Amino acid sequence: MDKENLTEDEKKSLEVVKSMIEDNLKTKGFVSGEDMVNAIKEVKAQFDKTKTEMETKSAKDVQELTETITGLNKTVAEMSGKIEAYEKGATMNMAKKSAFRQSLDEALESDKFKQFANGDASKKSGTFELKGIHSAIKIKGVVSQTNNLTTANGTAYAYQSDEVVPEVNISRMSLRSLIPSIDATEEEFTSWAYQQITDIDRAAAAVSENGVLPEGSFKIKEVLTETKRIGWHLPISKRMLKRRMLGDYINNLMPAGMVQQENFQLLYGDDSNVNFKGLVKYASTESALTADIYDEAGAAGKVNSIESWDNGAATKINFVQGYPKIETGMIITCSGFQTATSLNAAKTLTKYNDNSVIVPVSYTPETNSSVLANAKFKVANSWTASVPNANVGDAISIALAYLMIGTYVPTAIIMNPIDYASFTAIKDVANRRMFNEYVTVSNGIPYFAGIYPIILMPDIAKGKILIGDFARGCKIIDTQAGSLEFAEDVDTKLKNMVEAIIQEEVIFEVSVPQTFMYVDIATLISAITTTNPIAANVNSTIVSPLSGDGEVLVKSN
Repeated sequence: MDKENLTEDEKKSLEVVKSMIEDNLKTKGFVSGEDMVNAIKEVKAQFDKTKTEMETKSAKDVQELTETITGLNKTVAEMSGKIEAYEKGATMNMAKKSAFRQSLDEALESDKFKQFANGDASKKSGTFELKGIHSAIKIKGVVSQTNNLTTANGTAYAYQSDEVVPEVNISRMSLRSLIPSIDATEEEFTSWAYQQITDIDRAAAAVSENGVLPEGSFKIKEVLTETKRIGWHLPISKRMLKRRMLGDYINNLMPAGMVQQENFQLLYGDDSNVNFKGLVKYASTESALTADIYDEAGAAGKVNSIESWDNGAATKINFVQGYPKIETGMIITCSGFQTATSLNAAKTLTKYNDNSVIVPVSYTPETNSSVLANAKFKVANSWTASVPNANVGDAISIALAYLMIGTYVPTAIIMNPIDYASFTAIKDVANRRMFNEYVTVSNGIPYFAGIYPIILMPDIAKGKILIGDFARGCKIIDTQAGSLEFAEDVDTKLKNMVEAIIQEEVIFEVSVPQTFMYVDIATLISAITTTNPIAANVNSTIVSPLSGDGEVLVKSN
């Protein structure tokens, strides 16, 4: 029955059928062929009842309704037949079947693939786009090998199991779950140019009503990156091509290999011709937390002026450019001042904006312009030797604080599962567990300070942590979606084999590299630990067993 030729009433009736079937299915989590057949029988019974009620109507009304029901019954019967045929095969989990598995099943059921598997003239199966390759790693589906492998005598193996075989869950986490992606598969380009932010000057300041607002700036450079292809191939026996289990075999094995290599490239690509430039090549290291943030001690002409602050109780230092990584609490050490000599000692600064800081030094004018022109400075973090008995939690806290850059904030912490297991066991000097003071777990996901998700990935090196703004600091551009293809040549044909090929083409953009930090845990802990640790115990001596009032007297040494 052609739906386009139906009258409006017939279309409405068809929608009723559809709605009733859907209502029946909504109440059933695991749907079998029997469930579907019973649902359809209910619909047919409802229409039979409606037809009986219409017998009192006019002959024209009855005729129109009869024609509609006849057409609908034919459609329902066809559906019922298909479901009954399916019921003889296997049950299915419609709700949990992954997008990847669905697209893979469609590929394996296609006429083009069947012709190829049967050894027809074609040397290639055709290319099948596979949806949800990366999300497939998180989803368990259910497929069946029940009674669908047959030979001439009715059995594929001497002993055929009737068990439903679940797909193996691929546990490897994909970085794609953290990084936004752009679908550029229709554009057919092989390179991508983007602007990378290099310097920022947020010169915002308070001025009078008619005062002139200061001018800020930022610098960018254009970066060109090329498309990279990721994939691999797998030799498969032609006999296996005809087996139902092929779907399980490919679904578990081939995407896992491609995801593993993509993770490696996004993390550790060395920027050679065939590799990505991975995040580790962009990220700063723990040295940025303990070394000078800015070192202008060897370059003159970086100080623009100094002025009074808080009626001369402090001094404001204005630079000739912005230094966006400066934060309140850092240490500034100037040199070259002749009158305002107090500025030449190390002082804790308060940030005014990106190109001005305030130091707690009484203001003394520096009237000689040549002195200002030759003044120099450097700024360092104050975290070196600042934490008593520092541990991995303290190291992460400091790295997170460093990465608060403007509008960019860390969105994830990537750790090796072994390091995370060690983290969960940290104890204070009294041997009490401290993990819960740093991390809370919600819906199975650990959050540092209750805000930053900790992502466990075996791809990250043991002893290292990668922290950054994965949502805004980088992105993936897909120039070719993940696809699967079967092919053969003379060599494989002689061996009665074919090649399964899975691949994708990807461009990786890191537009704000300053938002990422790759930390060596042990090195950072060593750098921030103070040389004066907190005492763990206090020795006590009992002076006498009891006082006159019967109290125990204790004297502290």
